Amino acid sequence: VGSSPCVAQCLTSDEAVCSGEVACAREQVVPGEKQNFNILKITLPMQMDSIVGSVSHTIRIDGLGMPSAVLFPTRLGVQLSSPVDDALQYVLSRGHIAYIDPGASTADGRLLMTSQSGSGPNPFPAATNELYIRLQFGATLWAHAGQQDSSGAALEISLPPGYTCYVEGSGEPPHAFDHPGMVTAYKLMRETYAFYNNTVSTLFLLDRNRDDHADYPRGILSAVTPDGSWSASIGQRRCVYTLQNGQALFSGQVVYFRAVVENPSQPMRRSAEDNTWSVQMRSRGTLESGSLYSSPSTPFTLPAPSGSDLWAHNAAVAGELSNILIQPADFALGATHYLSIFFTTFQEVAFGGAVIVDAPAAFAFMHPCSVRLLDRAAYDVTDFPGGVRPLPDTKDCQAIPGPNSEGVGTNRARIRLLGRLVADRTYAFQLRVTNPNHLPSHNCSWYIWTADISGYVVDGSPEHPALAPGFSSCWRLYGQAWPRAPSLHVH
Repeated sequence: VGSSPCVAQCLTSDEAVCSGEVACAREQVVPGEKQNFNILKITLPMQMDSIVGSVSHTIRIDGLGMPSAVLFPTRLGVQLSSPVDDALQYVLSRGHIAYIDPGASTADGRLLMTSQSGSGPNPFPAATNELYIRLQFGATLWAHAGQQDSSGAALEISLPPGYTCYVEGSGEPPHAFDHPGMVTAYKLMRETYAFYNNTVSTLFLLDRNRDDHADYPRGILSAVTPDGSWSASIGQRRCVYTLQNGQALFSGQVVYFRAVVENPSQPMRRSAEDNTWSVQMRSRGTLESGSLYSSPSTPFTLPAPSGSDLWAHNAAVAGELSNILIQPADFALGATHYLSIFFTTFQEVAFGGAVIVDAPAAFAFMHPCSVRLLDRAAYDVTDFPGGVRPLPDTKDCQAIPGPNSEGVGTNRARIRLLGRLVADRTYAFQLRVTNPNHLPSHNCSWYIWTADISGYVVDGSPEHPALAPGFSSCWRLYGQAWPRAPSLHVH
């Protein structure tokens, strides 16, 4: 009902007397810090005919705030009591109240940033990808139990053009509690800057405010009988959860679900105008029949700075880099050397973009990382269309923890550019790296990305880079060094 003072008056009529002061006070059903006032306490005037028989009075209330979210049709409850709050009587309103306004919020929708790209494990055109969605409802969605047919109440997440959605079961995301052996090992990450490694199960362990409670408790939408179902999503450009009669999703409730999507057939940048994700509800509220009410379509929100490493308002469909090669100067454990890196762009990256190189977790780039040109002869190679070009002038090179590093080490190099990358052009450069002192378990998990000035991925490597043209695998470390340098004699 808002936070402003309310004003009440009893409207006079020829049939009944109603005069004097009418007090109006705001109260909360559940007192709390949010000051969510949702009760009006009206103290009736002293000069008032008794409400018996055909006698009735009209109380007008002014100063009420408009709802910030959609309100589907519902009846209001009224309690009548004596001055000492006894002799209670309770009744529901005959009519229903609804608020469907274009500016009213439906829900806060966000995509969780996952995998190396932040846009899921397979963010490439026409690929099957896996995305996790967080919803916090701004309105209560009802499916009235008294309706004789299907209520039609549903929650819909609309995807950009070219996507299709499928949600298996409840779409429940994984959690440490899902494995009985892990329950006793369950431990919150109680650090202000606890590292998020782009893995959904890590999200539910974060306790950055250090209150000994998870910052993001896992909530799900049940898909067991007689609850709702995601079955209406299959093959659609929408993820649709249909409620069963008697079911309700309450305002403020937070849920997560895993959506399996078929990506569009062409790349789609996060900055594209049509790359919009949105959420909408439809319901009759507590009405037993009649037309469905549809809420406005609410776009997913941009994350606050404090959550910028967790959330996104949309996902990228990245173009595929080609001719990707990574060639080391030294295969020995513990060696520091320069990698020679080649790649061909699919899309242009405007001025101020970046090239990102992700190494396996055990490798390390020094900070600031060192980038240099290859030998001049390398740029005379004609094996690639259009030849080989050096990177544009660089602004800097930042060595930071990559998503697969668990926050330890600096296995991601972000090379920020002053110039632009041209589409369908091959670039080559050298990047200094230090090999681990042991053989890593994931020796081939190298990735290369291009990103725009906002840091959004543009193109990426769909496969692990090869050692050289014609090779099917990446380079690997030698487990042992030669006892002495070998010699080669040519006759």
